[in-house]
Amino acid sequence: MNRSTTFAGVVLAVILAYPATSWFLGKQVEDTCNAQLHEQLSAVPYIKLVRNEYNRRIFDATQTVTLELPAALFTMQLPAGSGQTTTDPNNAPKDSEPAGESQENTGAGSEKFIQLTINTDIKHGPFPGFKALGAASAESRISFDPQTQKMVDAAFTGKSPLMASTFFGFTGGGYSVAHIAAFHYSAPKENGHGEYVFSGDEIAWRVDFSRGLKHYSMTGKAPKIELIDDAKLVINGMTFSSDQKRVFDDDPLLYSGKQRFTMEHIEAGMPEEKALPIQIKNFVAEGEISAPGNSAPNQFLDMIAKMGIEEFKFGEQNYGPAHYDFSARHLNPRKLSALYRNTLEVYKYLPPNGDTPSFNALNVFQPILASLQDLTLDNAEFAVDRLSFNTPYGETRLSAKIKLNDAVKEDWYNPLMLIGKLDLMADLNVPELLLNELLASKLPSGDKSSAHQEDKAQRALARQQAIQKQVARFIEQGYIKRADGMLKSRIEFHSGKLLCNDKLFNPFQGLAR
Repeated sequence: MNRSTTFAGVVLAVILAYPATSWFLGKQVEDTCNAQLHEQLSAVPYIKLVRNEYNRRIFDATQTVTLELPAALFTMQLPAGSGQTTTDPNNAPKDSEPAGESQENTGAGSEKFIQLTINTDIKHGPFPGFKALGAASAESRISFDPQTQKMVDAAFTGKSPLMASTFFGFTGGGYSVAHIAAFHYSAPKENGHGEYVFSGDEIAWRVDFSRGLKHYSMTGKAPKIELIDDAKLVINGMTFSSDQKRVFDDDPLLYSGKQRFTMEHIEAGMPEEKALPIQIKNFVAEGEISAPGNSAPNQFLDMIAKMGIEEFKFGEQNYGPAHYDFSARHLNPRKLSALYRNTLEVYKYLPPNGDTPSFNALNVFQPILASLQDLTLDNAEFAVDRLSFNTPYGETRLSAKIKLNDAVKEDWYNPLMLIGKLDLMADLNVPELLLNELLASKLPSGDKSSAHQEDKAQRALARQQAIQKQVARFIEQGYIKRADGMLKSRIEFHSGKLLCNDKLFNPFQGLAR
């Protein structure tokens, strides 16, 4: 057999094998897409899957997914009386029936729900679209029910609001690149003066994921978002990123890892003001959930969040740098996941168009309270690690942490037992001049229209002086320390005893009378 015959045989084998390979990869991609869809929807009970049509051919496929969401999640609150929302408020039902339990009003013009449809065109591998080696590539776009689509078309000038390109590798992982087009939505205010405006530049992000979404990382940015109503808010330079890993293989809700969110500049004030009085520079928020050593139930995780602002100006006064760091440590991951799920269940009871909820709050929130109580029974610790901001008189700082030592479920029904196991500690540092200014601000201003204004001022001044005397008494007794213009106190509560600066303190003694 000569070389040309051998080469021809190889080419023929490849040609014959390509359709079979493409069909096989297409079947794998279909299974992956459907599995991920149903798994993710299981974590968001307030979203109903209305339709999932997957039409697979040898070299390509199409998928149409229609989801139904409570209208309140998408309601765009316009000026009072404008009558313009994402759904018609005049026809909104007033019942408190959970979303998904009554589906008579589905489809276009639904009174309770908004329908979102995702249309995806898929090219099968091993050379999808003849652009790269892989299992498949996909292009997705979204649309809404006709009523909602009118508002979307107005905001996006007829462009598709969201486009996404996804690539699946041979091992089941891949990446997705998506963007929300630039938008501008406006509506006249009820009083005829000015407009309600919500606008933004293009928002883009990329997600890299492993098979089954067991691990994913994301980066994205939103250059500018602006909201004008009775007040004006402008956000510039927003970025976000995360790197997440699933804690349990059988739980699609709980992930560990890091997240980061930043905004370069925020302005806020009244729409007619040329220079907005509130200026925030370099806002950063970071969060991390540490992963347990393995999936055994006796492994715990920590949740740590940090927020910081470089500058926080109100007028000419800068209250930055400011920090707010908080944490929850030694958390049972299975119990934390249960808390997440019970919290998400509340969305099922959202009333349409932001109406006042009419459900029985006790029944709705009882599972959340029960799972939160359960979470505290493993010596979990909750803390404000740092709350600080600058003032003209110096920096104000606060830190605190609280936990229950070796508590059991029955302790929650016995306040005395619960108090005995309570462990609390707090540190407070406040500029003395700031405290005096805050007390002075409580004094009523000169309102000549009030016949009793002088009496009110005298009573307020008496309260201010009483508080100042009490603070002076606590300083003398050592419960509060004065140093370099700062008032400092360390408060501890252990085994039913309250200490202030290591001195036993009885809150019912020594108070101003």
